[in-house]
Amino acid sequence: MLDDLTIAKLLLIPILLLVALPIHEFSHALAAYRLGDGTAKLFGRLSLNPVVHFDPVGGTLLIITLLVPNSFLIFGWAKPTPVNPMNLRGGRRSDALVALAGPLSNFVLAAAAAIPFRVMIETGVDAPDLIKLRQIDAQIKAIEKWDGKLPSVTGGAVPFIQVEDLKK
Repeated sequence: MLDDLTIAKLLLIPILLLVALPIHEFSHALAAYRLGDGTAKLFGRLSLNPVVHFDPVGGTLLIITLLVPNSFLIFGWAKPTPVNPMNLRGGRRSDALVALAGPLSNFVLAAAAAIPFRVMIETGVDAPDLIKLRQIDAQIKAIEKWDGKLPSVTGGAVPFIQVEDLKK
């Protein structure tokens, strides 16, 4: 029989694959488009359609790591949004804004998802899985922070931007 954590993880899979990952990648694409780069639009990636953002390997790893018993490691990804920094108005500053758009969308989604949990806490609704879901959320945030430190993945440009570039 499925335990509470497994049920929570099973509920998390479609949320991540159908909502969180597409919104994250769409945010990168929209920021790039607004800043002058139409590459993502040309590739059909300026969309909230989960199909265009789904990466078979990254999605499969996400599901597998979510379902590993007694593990809070969650690892997976969507297709990276194509961006040509040469098309961006504003140079490195715009590149940093595009890189920050995805992680910022994660925080907005986390805040929106926290509202029902806060209501449950305040109303005294019995939510035994609440702590477990918070642990999963913390793992996602930890991976996103790690993700931002690697040049080849989301937010990779951010550590290479100097403070002077942001003031321009």
